[in-house]
Amino acid sequence: MVKTLVVIPARYGSTRFPGKPLAKIAGKEMLLWVVEAARKGTDGTDARIVAATEDERIKNFCEAHGIECLITSDECKTGSDRVCETVVKLGEHPDLIINLQGDN
Repeated sequence: MVKTLVVIPARYGSTRFPGKPLAKIAGKEMLLWVVEAARKGTDGTDARIVAATEDERIKNFCEAHGIECLITSDECKTGSDRVCETVVKLGEHPDLIINLQGDN
């Protein structure tokens, strides 16, 4: 079975829409919608799902909802940079890395 890492970059400090990952859509935070989709899409696999953020508010939200979360640098310019930093920090070597952007 392929070892999969799903990283959801969740930047709070957006200049265009600060706090976007915690904004509610149909009564549920955007980040929660994305995590639920990741869980559904990887059900029955050995996938690890990790939210990656620069902000303690998102980390606290993740902890309250049973979502694994890693704090990354606030210097990351893109979600892909945040995913890369997450992979390096975790020190894992998955067969597949999925960069799941929340506003896709």
